[in-house]
Amino acid sequence: MDHIVLAIKTTGDTPSKGHQISELLAIRINSSSKETSRLALQFANNPTAEMTLSASYSTVRDFIADTPVVTHDGYNWKRFARAGFSSQPNDLMKKFLSNTIDVSEWSKRVYPNQRKDIDSLCKRLKIAVAPSHVGLDREVEAVTKILPLMNRLSAVSGKKKADQLAPQPVAEQKRPETFFTRLLKAGKVLRGIQ
Repeated sequence: MDHIVLAIKTTGDTPSKGHQISELLAIRINSSSKETSRLALQFANNPTAEMTLSASYSTVRDFIADTPVVTHDGYNWKRFARAGFSSQPNDLMKKFLSNTIDVSEWSKRVYPNQRKDIDSLCKRLKIAVAPSHVGLDREVEAVTKILPLMNRLSAVSGKKKADQLAPQPVAEQKRPETFFTRLLKAGKVLRGIQ
C-alpha cells in the first residue's frame, strides 16, 4: 500500500496568530518504502503572493488523493492545513485530513513518558538518517524508516493486548453458601424433599 510521508515547516507555532506553512515536502512511497514521486513547495509569507498554500490546494490534494498521509506531527499538520486551506469547503477538508497517521501519537502510546521528537525516536528505534539529509528531507527520511517499524511494533503490541483480552478458561467454582441458600436447604430437609 502506498503512503504519503509529509513534513512541513511553519513560520511560527500557532495559525491563530497568523503563522502559516512556509514549506511542504511530501513523498509518495510504495509498500517497500521506496520513493515513487515527490512534491516540494515553498510558500510566500505574503497572502497576496501567487504561491500560497491556499492557491496550491489542488496540487496538494491531487498529489495526496486518497492515500494515507504519515507525518511526525499530525496535530500540527491538521491545524496548519485547516488554516491554510480555509477557503475550501469544510466537507472536502475533513475527507482530505481524515486519513492521517500520526507518528507522534503512536510514539506516545508505545513509549509513554518519553521524548517524542524525531531525533529521540530515531535514537530509541536505532534508525540512522544520512547526514546529507537536512531539514524537511531529514524528517521525511526518518518517518519513512519509522513507518515499517510502527506497523511491526503495533502488530506485536496489538497481539499481546489481544492475548491478554482473550477469555481465559475459568475453573468451575462452587458459589459460596449464603444464609438464604442454607435456609432453603433446611426447609427442604424438614419437608423431606431433598
